[in-house]
Amino acid sequence: MASAAPSGPVERPPAELSPSDRDPSVAVAPGGLVAQCRHPQRWGGVRATVGVRSGRARFELTVADDGLCRVGWSTRAASLELGTDAFGVGFGGTGKRVHDGAYDNYGRPFKRGDVIGCLVDHGSSHGGTGQPHVRFYVNGDDLGESPLPAGLVGRALYPHVCLKNCEASVAMGAPGGASALKHAADAPGVDGASADDTVRGDAPAELGGKRRPLALLIEPTRDLAEQTHVALSALASHLCAPSLRLVLLVGGGKDARAADKAVDEGVVDIVTGTPPRVLDLVKRGRLDLSGVRVFVLDEADALLQGDGFRDDCLALWRACPQGGTGQDRLQTLLFSATLHAPTVREAAELLAPRGTWVDLKGPDSVPQDVDHVCIWADPASDRSWLQTEPRVWTDGCHAPDASCSPLPPTDATSRAQLSEAAKRLKPRLLARIADAWKMDRCLVFCRTNHDCDLLERFFLGLGGNDPNAPNRSVGRESGPQSAYACAVLGGARSTEERRRNLDAFRSGGIRFLICTDAAARGIDVPNLPFVVNLALPDPDQADEYVHRAGRVGRAGLSGLCVSILSRVDERVWFCRKKGYKPWLKPTDDDVKEHTVWRSEAACLKAVQERLEKGGRGAGAVATVGDDLEAPPAVANRINKGEYGQPRGEAAEQASAELAARLAAVRPAAARLAAMEVEAQLAFFGGRSVAFGLRGE
Repeated sequence: MASAAPSGPVERPPAELSPSDRDPSVAVAPGGLVAQCRHPQRWGGVRATVGVRSGRARFELTVADDGLCRVGWSTRAASLELGTDAFGVGFGGTGKRVHDGAYDNYGRPFKRGDVIGCLVDHGSSHGGTGQPHVRFYVNGDDLGESPLPAGLVGRALYPHVCLKNCEASVAMGAPGGASALKHAADAPGVDGASADDTVRGDAPAELGGKRRPLALLIEPTRDLAEQTHVALSALASHLCAPSLRLVLLVGGGKDARAADKAVDEGVVDIVTGTPPRVLDLVKRGRLDLSGVRVFVLDEADALLQGDGFRDDCLALWRACPQGGTGQDRLQTLLFSATLHAPTVREAAELLAPRGTWVDLKGPDSVPQDVDHVCIWADPASDRSWLQTEPRVWTDGCHAPDASCSPLPPTDATSRAQLSEAAKRLKPRLLARIADAWKMDRCLVFCRTNHDCDLLERFFLGLGGNDPNAPNRSVGRESGPQSAYACAVLGGARSTEERRRNLDAFRSGGIRFLICTDAAARGIDVPNLPFVVNLALPDPDQADEYVHRAGRVGRAGLSGLCVSILSRVDERVWFCRKKGYKPWLKPTDDDVKEHTVWRSEAACLKAVQERLEKGGRGAGAVATVGDDLEAPPAVANRINKGEYGQPRGEAAEQASAELAARLAAVRPAAARLAAMEVEAQLAFFGGRSVAFGLRGE
């Protein structure tokens, strides 16, 4: 975006402790020069609003009481507990220098009443002097030069104060004036950074000829990130003066090199990506987020719950400018169908402490145009699990048990034998139901990536392929020639294969797309009629069922969600060692240590309660009998081909009502579009920007 060049001399921006880029336990006094943390056990940190990316700069801190204090420099991506990661370096009251969690002896301790000077020098190659280093002073005494970690050279480093049950005041110099470091005034070249060296936490998006991103959108999976990027690209194609430049940052893929080049060249306006990939570029100093104005977490519950990506997302948020107000503020947006989990609410309070909650349907809502049925896989009443052809591969939980391998006995009675029998029965039931109920396109959910691979192997066996050499791409087994054409959307597959598989499913080239919860989160497949669960989420994760069912019944269309459940307890893998894959060559010890027993009856009860809470009423999930006949209402919709379409006789009326409604709101929509352009122009700083639209 073009902007008018500033006229006249440019002063160094004023610096103060940020009222927003701080731990909740830290209070910052009006004026931004005094900070206090009264937590007796936890460190609370706060960064300044101005950072230095080149040259030399310094500030000063005075310890006001007997608590603990640590002071130094960090990037926006650093943890607020200074020095605990690779993005900051500090000096503590115990006389230790700390960086990336390592504490080294340096200088001497300091205490209440002491004045600590903090200097950073990016080195001669970045406008400073000599080698890049930091230097600390206690009451004017120089404690000596300490090398600046290589990963911080040339990065925007912000004054950082970290306190535990302590109060401190800072002095950082007036705009355009001298440094406030009184006790080292005779040291050469420490009069503070020039205006060209400094960067404000809410700096504009263009600096040094490079366009820094204005928006960052984070997704939990590569597939969802790509889907979002494609949608944004379609919207951006209508903007021509200036054009929006978009980049997709996910692991792997043929376009990764081009994406990296765009980032390095600074020609990006909007970044869409997954947390590890984006954070890696930020850590290496290749992606500068200091110009971001819009920060989006999509499927926020998946990103923020548990150990997953929570820390990565918080680090990325901290790398965005935090100190802006009005048009320069950071907008933080969190999206999900299920935002109300306690962990998500806690994170939302940190990321958007004065945020507005917009809940379109209420916290307990569930899809209303989806029918739900369950089919019980009962090895005692259905003996088809005894068949040897077509072969079913199971997960190996019972492989070391001689009473279950290679097949349970015909009179299977033990818990382990019945569990293995149920595993062999489920895929057969899926094939029978898919054929009998005319499921032409079906999204199938499995527990693990390994289970996905095994089901793919079964379907390819039904299609006549060699089951010992299962196809790993859509190429050979896609299209109408195979009634059981399938593909896997799993984390173990390459980005290119996942893209091909999803495209083939959307276009109708394959019948079954097999996936896990993580793989299919947020994926949009237009007019999808059927979802099948080969295992339900655990009882405490019933919201995941809502996400699964939400893949159908979208945009006013109807859908059917089928669950094929084990009537008996089932033993499943639950690996407690990261990266370990005991199912490849399972032993007795592996089975004892890395499996759990699951009751799918308990899982179904939790799902029923969740649907009832969402207004579906008791018995929302209908039970299919042993004859596998669909319930009458479901059978009627199957026979009429209504799944994936608007509801039966109401479809024509709904279409007419929609057309009339669109005609009525079209003038208002046009006015709103014009107002949105005006608002965005104001939001981006009142720059001299003229947006052009292609066509209408």
